[in-house]
Amino acid sequence: MRANKSIILLTGIVAWMLFVLVGYYYFHKPISPTVLAAPLTALFDVLLMVAVLALAGGIGRRLLKAANFSPLEQATIHGALGLGVLSLIWMVFGWLHLFTFWAVWLLPGIGLVILRREALEWVKNLSAVSETFRRSARLERMVAIICLILLSYQLVVALAPPIGWDSLTYHLQLPRLYLEAGYLYHVPENMYSGHFQLAEMVYTLAMALHRPETAGVLGWAAGVLVLPGLMGAVKRLVETANSEAGGISAGWVAVFALLAGETFRTLLGFSATDQFSALFGSAALILLFEWMQTRQIRWFYLTCLFSGFAFAVKLTGGVLLAGIILVALFYARRMRLRFSTILKGGLIALLPVLPWLIKNMVATGNPIYPYSIWTTFFRAGPLRSSTALNVNSGWLERIFLPVSLTWVGYDQGGLFGTDIGPLLLLLALPGAIALWHDQRIKAAVLVSVPAALALFGGGFFASHLQQPRLYFSVLAFFGLLAGAGWNWLQSKALAGVRVRRLMGAAILLVGSLILINDTVSLSAGNPLGVVLGTNSKENYRLTNLGYHELAMQAIRELPKNSRVLMLWEPKAFYAPLTTEPDTWIIRFKTDWQRLKSADRVLDNWKTRGYTHVLVYQAGIELVQATDPDYTPEIWQGLQETLARLRLVKSLDNIYRLYELP
Repeated sequence: MRANKSIILLTGIVAWMLFVLVGYYYFHKPISPTVLAAPLTALFDVLLMVAVLALAGGIGRRLLKAANFSPLEQATIHGALGLGVLSLIWMVFGWLHLFTFWAVWLLPGIGLVILRREALEWVKNLSAVSETFRRSARLERMVAIICLILLSYQLVVALAPPIGWDSLTYHLQLPRLYLEAGYLYHVPENMYSGHFQLAEMVYTLAMALHRPETAGVLGWAAGVLVLPGLMGAVKRLVETANSEAGGISAGWVAVFALLAGETFRTLLGFSATDQFSALFGSAALILLFEWMQTRQIRWFYLTCLFSGFAFAVKLTGGVLLAGIILVALFYARRMRLRFSTILKGGLIALLPVLPWLIKNMVATGNPIYPYSIWTTFFRAGPLRSSTALNVNSGWLERIFLPVSLTWVGYDQGGLFGTDIGPLLLLLALPGAIALWHDQRIKAAVLVSVPAALALFGGGFFASHLQQPRLYFSVLAFFGLLAGAGWNWLQSKALAGVRVRRLMGAAILLVGSLILINDTVSLSAGNPLGVVLGTNSKENYRLTNLGYHELAMQAIRELPKNSRVLMLWEPKAFYAPLTTEPDTWIIRFKTDWQRLKSADRVLDNWKTRGYTHVLVYQAGIELVQATDPDYTPEIWQGLQETLARLRLVKSLDNIYRLYELP
């Protein structure tokens, strides 16, 4: 009886508690629905990323049995292989006009059901990172924590609306156009549609699943996947001659050497594609060493295949394939490798690239459009004026290239448009010199030779080609050299000084400075506010894009039947789909050279259906300073043409929106 009374009393207390608290918080909501929706949406993006990566890992495990690799190496190899295959599958879907809601959900849904065992095994491999952390010494744990913080910062950026120049111009703009059309096609007004688009296909899949931020998170994850494979490769290299602890230590330092470079680090949050090149390069590194160790030809072929995946991300990623072929030729006699076998490996590498070559050939008549070959769509000459990196390095910078890249390489600016950080030079060069007797170190150096030659000579053809980020397909090889260099240095004791302590202090100093820099940057941009719902997407874009966001707002406020032509502004991601960007910032120049009259230019624009023109003044100033093809006649023609238009809005003369008569 007493027990029943206790239950009744407890029930009454719980009911009273719920009555008071539910009633209070119904009228005093601690979190508004709009604020709550933002983190839940971000969480959904992360869950979708995990699902797509698990599917990719499952595909990789099903296709490639790699039991002789460590779990760290398997995570990268299988994840990279799966992403490459998934991209090709989704490309075929695009050709079949299947960029649809049902297709995008059935593909991962059915795939995960069929490959659920392999997908779970791949996810379990990632736990090797935590096991490696548990067995690490104090210094290495501090390095690992710094890496984790830096990666989490970029995840927050990836979860916010995209703001990267490349993503707003084509990495996400092209998937946006494909999804609107429902299929994969050539976009004549966007020259970048001729680029190889392995990564863009992955982004198209992610955007179809949810939103652009989903693609950003998946791009972040692709960059993160570079790291366990690199750590595993360094660990294996070091442990062949040293203790296991040394391998773990070198692995963490190799990972941090990559993240210490601002460009690689920030690319993870900007929906870029260079990290995909680095991912396939990391997998190729592991497989190359396996081939050199076992001499089994299938590992050489797989190395070539992953090199082809890197090539299919972007044309300059082909330096990895060139490096692999160079290694094969160098070791042909030692490895008993026939020339026909090397040739077959090169053909295997072309398999992921072949669909894009065919697409370009059919659409434009140029398999590597828009480069090299003149077509009715585009002439190769304007490539030189299409990049903001307009300063060629001199002979002194080229001769001392490693030092130049480190000292005067700035992210998105300067001579090289890339910040590789200080640790690659600090550690990789000593590692390469001290351990030159190791054949794998020689191979890593040989693989990097084509990239070094491209950096050395690329600027003679176009300044754009002297950006190291274009050659991130070989980045993991430099990371391996840095890990090897650290392992060699930390074992030394000179004049009573342990070099491990000296270099360890330097590494922690670098990490501390990077943490300060990224924390300030994150605070200024405030992507966390968007993720938590305390800052609107509009305010975030306004903070980080400035007048560009105001210009896009002005375009969106025009009548629905409006069609805007943008001059000297290539970024159209936040503009209506009817807007035509000036992707290669040459539109007015080519129109004037062809038509030679303001009236004929305006008639041509009206015939194409344009109702408004957006002029970006900063773009004009850029080409005035860098492009000699703009003659005084062209600038006079611009003034005559604009004088015939009605000014709708001026944003401090940075952007001007005109209406055609």
